[in-house]
Amino acid sequence: MNLIKIYINNLTKEESDRFLKNNDIFLSNDELEYLYNKVRNNYEDIIKEDKNILEDIENNIDKDNYNKLYILFKEYKKKYL
Repeated sequence: MNLIKIYINNLTKEESDRFLKNNDIFLSNDELEYLYNKVRNNYEDIIKEDKNILEDIENNIDKDNYNKLYILFKEYKKKYL
C-alpha cells in the first residue's frame, strides 16, 4: 500500500486527466476536480470498494463516464492488487 500512497501523493490533476482521456473517459473540469480530490483523499476506501464512496462518485460524474471508470478500476485492481 505504501507504493500506492507514494504514487497518489505525486499524481497531478493533468496526469489524471491524460490517463482518463487515454481510456476514453472525458470529464468536465468540475468532474475532474471532484474525482481528483476524491481519489487523493480516499484512495484506500476506493480500493476497498467502500459503497458510500463509490456511490458518491457515481452521483457526481456523468453516468457513462462513471461506468467506464468503474470498469477500468476493476481491471486495474485485478491486474495490480
